[in-house]
Amino acid sequence: MDKFNLEVKHCCDRHPAKIHIDLVSLLFCGVKDKNSDLIYKSKHGLEKKVGDFGDGIYFSDKAKCMHEHAWNQNGIHQMFVACVLVGN
Repeated sequence: MDKFNLEVKHCCDRHPAKIHIDLVSLLFCGVKDKNSDLIYKSKHGLEKKVGDFGDGIYFSDKAKCMHEHAWNQNGIHQMFVACVLVGN
């Protein structure tokens, strides 16, 4: 979390007209090909995937958009809610 906080501070310094709440959003992310526990406990976290808009990690402000990408374990879907540093 320290690295994230430092990056938020850096962005606030670069964009003094914005406050931190403008730069950070809570977003959903689903990864259906890997157990959520394995991702959470790993050193690397979420991995880039090739999607409709190119390589990257895809997030949405709507959980239903990520539902089809969520890990499904015995009918229970798991996804991440993450603080994401966002651009314009």
